[in-house]
Amino acid sequence: MWQGALEWQGAWMSEPKLIRVARRARMITSKVMRPGRLAVQRRLCTGATLLSCLALTASVCAQVPGVMDQGASAPSEDQRPYLKAREGLQMAFSTGLRFPMGDASDAPGDTLAARYSFQLPLVFDIGSKVTPNVHVGGYAGFAYGVEGNADTVEDYCDDDDGDLSNDISCATLAYKLGVQAQYHLAPSARYNPWVGYGTGVELVSQSLNDSTRRFEERTLSTSFTVAKVDLGVDFRSRSGMGLGLYSEASVGRFIHSRTEINGEATYVGKVDDPAWHVWLGAGLRLVLFP
Repeated sequence: MWQGALEWQGAWMSEPKLIRVARRARMITSKVMRPGRLAVQRRLCTGATLLSCLALTASVCAQVPGVMDQGASAPSEDQRPYLKAREGLQMAFSTGLRFPMGDASDAPGDTLAARYSFQLPLVFDIGSKVTPNVHVGGYAGFAYGVEGNADTVEDYCDDDDGDLSNDISCATLAYKLGVQAQYHLAPSARYNPWVGYGTGVELVSQSLNDSTRRFEERTLSTSFTVAKVDLGVDFRSRSGMGLGLYSEASVGRFIHSRTEINGEATYVGKVDDPAWHVWLGAGLRLVLFP
C-alpha cells in the first residue's frame, strides 16, 4: 500500500507544475461546488452575457442617426432644423407699384408727377451669393403707367367726345437696367431680412396718339439712377423657392431727351437744366434659391 502511494506521489511530482495546479483546482472545485450551485452560476453567466450584448447594441444604435427614432413620431415643423444658408445662383421676380416724386427738370412746374403717374413694374433680378450673406448681380425690368397730372396733358388725353371710340391714347413705359448688391441678415433663417444698393440707367417713354387728328407725339427721357436702395424680407421654404416683401427708393436725374412728332425728331440732346427725382415703390417678390 505504501509502495503504491509512493509510486503515485512520484508520478505526481514528475508532472509539470502547471498541470498539477490545474488538477488540484478541479479536485477542489468538485468537492466544494454542488450541482445546484453550478446550474445557478451558469444562468447568471448567461444573463450577464445577454445584458452585455443589449448594452453594446444600444450604444451602437445611439451613434447611428434615426435608428432609435424609428418608432417615435416625426418632429414638429418648429423642432426641425431649417434650411442651411445657400450660395451660388439666385433669381427673383418682383412686382408692385411705384410713385413719382421730385422734379423732372428745373423748369417751373415740370415735376415728375406732372409727366408720369404711378406705374406697375415687373423686374427680374439675377446674380450669385458669393457668401451666405452677400449677393451680387444685376436687374432688368419695365413698368407700365399712364399720363401725369399736368392739366394740359390730362385734358388732351381725356377722350370724352361721346362716340364710344378710343380716339386718343396716352401711355408711359419705363425700362431699367443696372447692377446691385444685397446683404442678407439671416441667410439660414425662415424669415430673412435684407438690404440692397444698386445703380443703373432708366429710359422712360411717354406717348400720345390721336387717331382722329392723325397726331402722334413721343418723348424718350434717359435717366441715370445714382442710388437704388432696397429693403425687404424673404420667407424661405424648403422647396427651393421663397416669397417676400420689398420696398424701394430710386434716386436719379434725366440726362438726355428725345422728342418725336409723327415719326420725325424735333429735339435730340442733353437736358440743360436737370433736377433730382425719386421713384418710391413697394410690392411682392418671388425668389428662386433663396
